Amino acid sequence: MQSLHESLNKYNKSDILPMHMPGHKRRSDALPDWNLWEMDFTEVPGLDNLYEAEDIIKEAADRLTESYEVKKSYMLVNGSTGGLLTAIAACVKTDDTILVARNCHKAVYNAAYLNRLTCRYVYPKVINEWDIYGGIEPSDVRTALEADKSIRAVVITSPTYEGIVSDVEAIAKVVHEYNIPLIVDEAHGAHLKLMEESPKSAVDCGADIVVQSFHKLLPALTQTAVMHLVNDKYVDEERLSRYYSMYQTSSPSYLFMASIDYALEYMLSERARQTKYFEELKVFKEKLEVLKNIGIMKRDALIGAGVYDLDPTKLLISCRNKALSGKELEEILLKDYKIQAEMSKGSNVLLMTSVMDDEPVFDRVYEALCDIDRRFVGECKSDDEGIVGLSGRYEYMYHAVTSMTSYRAMNSDVAEVSLDDAAWCVSAEYVYIYPPGVPVLVPGELITDELIRIIKHYRDEYRETKQGAQKRLLGLSDKCAENILVVDND
Repeated sequence: MQSLHESLNKYNKSDILPMHMPGHKRRSDALPDWNLWEMDFTEVPGLDNLYEAEDIIKEAADRLTESYEVKKSYMLVNGSTGGLLTAIAACVKTDDTILVARNCHKAVYNAAYLNRLTCRYVYPKVINEWDIYGGIEPSDVRTALEADKSIRAVVITSPTYEGIVSDVEAIAKVVHEYNIPLIVDEAHGAHLKLMEESPKSAVDCGADIVVQSFHKLLPALTQTAVMHLVNDKYVDEERLSRYYSMYQTSSPSYLFMASIDYALEYMLSERARQTKYFEELKVFKEKLEVLKNIGIMKRDALIGAGVYDLDPTKLLISCRNKALSGKELEEILLKDYKIQAEMSKGSNVLLMTSVMDDEPVFDRVYEALCDIDRRFVGECKSDDEGIVGLSGRYEYMYHAVTSMTSYRAMNSDVAEVSLDDAAWCVSAEYVYIYPPGVPVLVPGELITDELIRIIKHYRDEYRETKQGAQKRLLGLSDKCAENILVVDND
C-alpha cells in the first residue's frame, strides 16, 4: 500500500495537465523553491503571531489591505470557509434571519446552523442554454428584504463557480437602504482586483465583507484565502476580529501565510506575465471558434439572467450536438489526452485557467479539443438517449420549501427512511453536489417528489461513472444514497 506522499509524487509525475485549481498549477519552474520542512514554523520570537500581529505578519496583512484598497484584510489559513463562518457570525446574532443566495457554498449554510439562523432565499436566474446559475437580480433582493424586515444580513456568491458575475454594486445599494451588511463570497474572484482585464471585484462595488480564496486562481497553496473588511458602517470590526480567531486554528501555518504573501507579490510584480496570459487566452478562445461540435460559453451570449459580467479565466465548454455529455467529455480528456478538468456537470465541462498557464498549455488543450471535435462530428444524440441537457438543470429548477431551521432539524429525533418513502418528510441532513458544494437539500426543508428525482439522478450518475471521475453526491449518511435521515414526527 502506497503512503499518501508516495501517491502524490506518483500523480505529479503522471504528466496530467491540471485545468483545475489550485492556481499555481504545480509550476515549480515559476514558483519559489521552498523547502517544506525548513519553512514550517510556529510562533517563536521574531516570527510574530497571526492573531496579535505586530511585525512581519502585520506587514503582510497591511500589504493585502493596501493592494485591495480596503479598511482591513485578514489572512485565512483554512480557506474561504473560515472567512464565511467568521463574516456571518460577526454580522448576525443567534436566532436572527439572514437572506442567502440559494447558490451559496455549504459553508454559508453551516454558518446558519451554528448561529441557529432562519434563512430566506433569493434565487439566481438560470442560463438554460448552459444549465447553470446566472446572476442575482438586485430587484429580487429588494423584494426579499421588503417581504421580511427581520433580515439582518445578505450573503451572495459572485463570481460563481462558472465565472458569472452579478451586479454587486446595485445589490449593495439595495441592501444598504435597509441598513444591513452585504457579504460577498468572492472565493473565485481573488484575482479580479489584481488583473486589469477582469470584471470589477466586489471590494470596489460597495460590499461590506468580501471573502476570497487565493488558492483557486492565484499561485498560492490550497487552503489559503483572505477576508476583507471593506466598510465598517454596518459591521462591528471588534466582533469580526473576535470570530476571526475563533474560526481558525490556534496554530496557523506559516507556509500558508507566506504563500498568500508570495501570491500577492507575484501578481503585483508580474504585470507582463499577466498581459501575455490574457493575449494567449484570447488567441485560444478565437481558435475554438472553428470547431463544429465543441462550443465555449461567451460573455456576449449571456444576455439577461442576472449576468452583469463574466470572468474570462473560466472556460465552460460543451458539445453543441450533444454527442457527449459533460461527464463523457471529462473522461475522454483525462483518459485519452491526460487533461484533468475541474469538473463536469450536465452537458458541460469546466476548465480553470490561471496566470500560470501559457501557450504550450493552451496548445495542448486546443489540440485535444480539435481531435475530439473531429472524432464525434455528426454524432448527435436524440432526445430519447438520456438527459444530457436536463441532468445539469435539475437542481436549478428546484425551489426549497422550508419547514424549520437547520439547527432545529439536526437536533431533533431522526429516523432513516428510504428515498421512496421520504416524500414530504422534513430532511435532517444535507444533500449537495460537489463540486462546487451548493446544497440541493438543507436540513429543515421538505423532501418533495422532485427532490427525490434529483437525488436519484445524481446517485445513478455516480454509479455509472467510470474510474477517474469525481463523486458528485455528498452529505447523506447512507453512502449508497438509498436512504435519508428525516425528522421523526412520531
